[in-house]
Amino acid sequence: MSDEQAIQILIVDDNAQYRDALKGILLLEQHEVVEAEDIDEALRIVQAHTPDVVVTDLQMRTDREGLDLIEILKGYDPVLPVIMISAVGSFEEGALATRLGAVHVIHKSRIEEEMVGFLATIRQSHQEALKNREWLALIASARESDTLDADSEAFQAIHRLLADPDVDVYVKSEAYECVRSSGEPLSVSDAEMRQVSESDPGHEIYDQAVGRLEDQVPSYRALMEDSRKALTTAEYLYGLQEKRALLDFSRTIGFSYAFAVENQFRVTLKGKITRLMGTRQSEELIRSFLDTRGQRVDMSFQHNLLMVARGRHIQFTMENVRHLLHRMLRQGKKFKIDGLKDVGMLLMFFGRCYEFAKPGARVTVENPLRVKGLSESEVLDLAARLIALQYARNPYVHAGAGKLEKLSTLRDAAIN
Repeated sequence: MSDEQAIQILIVDDNAQYRDALKGILLLEQHEVVEAEDIDEALRIVQAHTPDVVVTDLQMRTDREGLDLIEILKGYDPVLPVIMISAVGSFEEGALATRLGAVHVIHKSRIEEEMVGFLATIRQSHQEALKNREWLALIASARESDTLDADSEAFQAIHRLLADPDVDVYVKSEAYECVRSSGEPLSVSDAEMRQVSESDPGHEIYDQAVGRLEDQVPSYRALMEDSRKALTTAEYLYGLQEKRALLDFSRTIGFSYAFAVENQFRVTLKGKITRLMGTRQSEELIRSFLDTRGQRVDMSFQHNLLMVARGRHIQFTMENVRHLLHRMLRQGKKFKIDGLKDVGMLLMFFGRCYEFAKPGARVTVENPLRVKGLSESEVLDLAARLIALQYARNPYVHAGAGKLEKLSTLRDAAIN
């Protein structure tokens, strides 16, 4: 290990003796070690200085505190490697830890047998995280320009990233968002539409699609025209594909469901965002979310976001937050929503009442977006669902942008 970079590892376990034993092994490997006895202490450490790898127990103050920690951390920093070591976890809990994003799960009774593999996993996951962070830095740099030249080296590099099967799914999704088109719904070719018409000569499937939407979406007739058109197109092609299976419209269907939601929020929030961006107080509020130099997200605000992420798998990084806040300050009254993740984060930041303490000051946020009819919990749940819908949509538009969810799952998310 002497020729390799020291890795900072956060051990989270309520058993001090076990932490000491594991710490000793890791120090012998010349790693740096920090410790926490519960989820709250762990989150304070992470938001102050993100470690390279987190190793957590399952049961601490509650039976699933380790799972809660994994979910929060992977929402806060999706490329942060997390390993779970448990004395009491079942196979099901181990499988859930993996689904939540743990890179490895080990039972404490087998730790000695698996120590070589455990140490190798730390090194490998750290190297993968470093590469992922390099990609994310490239994507963030490209986003700062607001436009990408298709002939630029950065644009070509990001496209190569999308074609690489070994790149992390989250990183691919961020790359896709960086280069995606302006947001017009995908079109169906004339030839395809002729086949569609021939397969539904009496418009029976179309009428059924409209009927389902009127039944399942109470506000269907009140939607903006473009939103209703995209939703109807998606539902019609979805029903046609289910019954006829003659053509594969999955790309158009997946995009159109998500576009209907995004367009509706874009139009609905336009006036609210104009009011938000039109005052000096709002600019000062946005700056309060950043550190004194305005370069990074303020740690107290980070801590607030970590707390609200509890129990909700909200996929965003502090770089996402920083980029959005900087774009709002840079564009001012010309700021426009760019995707469902923007909507979700705007709701988290400006669509609820909350406060957090900074050194020497207390920041109070009183729902400056003027969101009505929703509790704070409902606003946060909505934000999580909007961001999740964006990630579910991306692979339907670009095959390399992540795991392809079932079309029915994406459809249900959009309808709900």
